[in-house]
Amino acid sequence: SFGYKEIIEYLDGKRTLDEAITQLKQNTRRFAKRQLTWFRGDSRIEWIDISDFSSVDQIADNLRGRIIV
Repeated sequence: SFGYKEIIEYLDGKRTLDEAITQLKQNTRRFAKRQLTWFRGDSRIEWIDISDFSSVDQIADNLRGRIIV
């Protein structure tokens, strides 16, 4: 549901398209930052450094090995 507010403000003539896009980008970055803060505070989260793998297949295999069924 990102972008509706900004685009509606553009369509209503309250913002230019460039302003709407800039505001949408800023709001998206803020949301991503809040998400990261929340995830970092959850001890159940196990971060995986994908630079340790040379292919998508290796990443997928690693993840499959971590899934608890």
